[in-house]
Amino acid sequence: MSPQLLEHYLSSWNSVLLSFLVPLVLYFIYSTISRRAMKLPPGPLAIPVFGNWLQVGNDLNHKFLASMCNKYGPVFLLKLGVRNLVVVSDPELATQVLHSQGVEFGSRPRNVVFDIFTGNGQDMVFTVYGDHWRKMRRIMTLPFFTNKVVHTYSSMWEQEMDLVVSDLKKDESVRTAGIVIRRRLQLMLYNIMYRMMFDTSFKSVEDPMFVEATKFNSERSRLAQSFEYNYGDFIPLLRPFLRGYLNQCKDLQRRRLAFFNDNYVEKRRQLMAEKGDSHKITCAMDHILDAQRRGEITEANVIYIVENINVAAIETTLLCSDSDSKSPNDQTKRKLEKRRWLRAEEPKELTSTGKFVAMASDGGSSKCLLTATLLVALTALSASAVISVYFLRSRRRSEQLGSKVRELEASLSSALEKCAAERQGRVRAQQALRKAIAEPRSATLESTSYPLTPIGVVKSCFSARNGTPRQPLLVPLARASLIFDTSRVPPASLEGIEEYSHCWIIYVFHLNTDLEKLWKHPARSKFKAKVRVPRLKGERVGLFSTRSPHRPCPIGLTVAKVDAVNGHMVLLSGVDLVDGTPILDIKPYIPYCDSIQGATVPQWLMGDNSLAVSSVNFSTDFSATLSNCWATKGRTSLYASPEEFQELIKEVLSWDIRSVSQRNSPHVSLVKPSEHTENHNSDEEGSYGDERLAASTRDVLYHLLLEGLEISYRIDGHGNVLVEKATFQLACKESKKPASFSTSPCSTSG
Repeated sequence: MSPQLLEHYLSSWNSVLLSFLVPLVLYFIYSTISRRAMKLPPGPLAIPVFGNWLQVGNDLNHKFLASMCNKYGPVFLLKLGVRNLVVVSDPELATQVLHSQGVEFGSRPRNVVFDIFTGNGQDMVFTVYGDHWRKMRRIMTLPFFTNKVVHTYSSMWEQEMDLVVSDLKKDESVRTAGIVIRRRLQLMLYNIMYRMMFDTSFKSVEDPMFVEATKFNSERSRLAQSFEYNYGDFIPLLRPFLRGYLNQCKDLQRRRLAFFNDNYVEKRRQLMAEKGDSHKITCAMDHILDAQRRGEITEANVIYIVENINVAAIETTLLCSDSDSKSPNDQTKRKLEKRRWLRAEEPKELTSTGKFVAMASDGGSSKCLLTATLLVALTALSASAVISVYFLRSRRRSEQLGSKVRELEASLSSALEKCAAERQGRVRAQQALRKAIAEPRSATLESTSYPLTPIGVVKSCFSARNGTPRQPLLVPLARASLIFDTSRVPPASLEGIEEYSHCWIIYVFHLNTDLEKLWKHPARSKFKAKVRVPRLKGERVGLFSTRSPHRPCPIGLTVAKVDAVNGHMVLLSGVDLVDGTPILDIKPYIPYCDSIQGATVPQWLMGDNSLAVSSVNFSTDFSATLSNCWATKGRTSLYASPEEFQELIKEVLSWDIRSVSQRNSPHVSLVKPSEHTENHNSDEEGSYGDERLAASTRDVLYHLLLEGLEISYRIDGHGNVLVEKATFQLACKESKKPASFSTSPCSTSG
């Protein structure tokens, strides 16, 4: 090359460098001044377009952030392309930020790649923080993260680990040549999660389904490394170059979701449909599909929950196990092995191609050098134009960012002042409330009142008081739904109650006929000090030595079995509650402190149970009358079939539900003049004077109301019950009618 050409080349190169460096220096000066003027947090100096990307690299981990905190303080700013990242490490400052910006921090940031893999946030991990996220968390917690799950699957986990040890012992090559057990551990993790999730497993590492599943999950993990591949989210100039990459993600996600849906989700859905109500929930997928059936989540949520489990519970564990080894050689070998397995590389062809490229480069001349120079100059000019545009836009963004920071500071200060004022006001209000409650309302009324408001209501199978069991758990099939008022009881307060087998229920005797006495002065209320006890055949004992509902404070306590928790409802069985009972509170039943060993009771409670009947039989026409009613009533019933409902009737009538007066005088039925029916539901004598009608025991027809159906039955002097028919409760009939006098069978309605 001649000296003139070399001098011309150097002068051109200096001009290009000067045109590139001058805007860069001006940008650095402007960035430093603007950061101080807008009071932005300190941080490393950012370069145009890329920001702090070159300092951060692809490894934004806690160790790097800790080193930055040591250098720039507890609060510093990182610019990743067009995105700003503020890091707060001081606990007190982090608490204030989370308090004022809790919703923003509760949701994980999304990008275009994760929108593809999660269906725009339809999964558990990337869904927006709020009610739907809490619902998804509850659905995921029950089948995976409770003590019951640990006890259920602990033996299965030990079995899978024993299989790994057994397989290694059977392989003779392990003793001589050794083996890399990572693939076998991967099979163990997959089998554990798939047995919990789908109640299925893989036979070996050569199982085609296992090979397909691991291939899909590993490729998904590789493509989702947004810091390594998705620069377009941070640098908009590079987004056009990501079209091919995004198409790969969409194609992989389509094939992957189809694989999980066709081979696992649909099979469990078909199995549940075939078995119907008799199907028992045996795995997590059954629980998730049941939540979809109840309308809590959609079909898309179901498949993306499966996507989360395959990545978060399996692949993340495998990646952590990869990083356990500190040997660089071991990590390099594993990375090469993973790449060959995923991409099926062909080293020979790649090597030959590399040689060809090297030969072409070596054969260049001065023309190639000139071409390279022009390309560099063109790149520098393009960079200068981009920097100029970026210069103007960054100033505008900096001003907006400074304004946003000032707004956030003002909002944070206002929120802290408001919280302090609210806290002080709550303390004063609580003190005033306690003082008002402790003081009597007047000089003549010595009792005090407390704010007790029902938090829910019971939907029970017992439509009336007559027939409702006198004690809990006497009728195991007696079911009820405890429906909570969501304005007073948030659904989250019920989390964990399903882990208890039973619960205490505090309620109000709302159907007492003497409730008006509560509003009178204690001296005028005239509550009976003694009541008649059914077990003593009408003998009277002190009120507080019984569980009579007629009490000065009409509050009852019962225990019931917890069958399930569905949103704001708790499904119970073994109840002794009438339909519409207001609920004040529920508490879990704890055996070690609620069950008292050596407790004593009066002698009249220790003898044989005189309230049990001898037998319960059904007439030949009863099944037909119940089937006619069930065609309409079955849709809203708490019971799945008329046979199950008939079993409930048998359990209820296995105890003599008649009043004391009816048992003492079984041959006498009280009637009104000119009527053939009787309304009798109390333990006191009737008020119809001397109008009595003597009849044989078989002529007295009693009535029991269950779920709006009127069950007619007779009972003889030996305690044998015959159930005759089931009819709809007519609107004109009174719900309190326990018995009637009849000389001919009644017609069946409906």
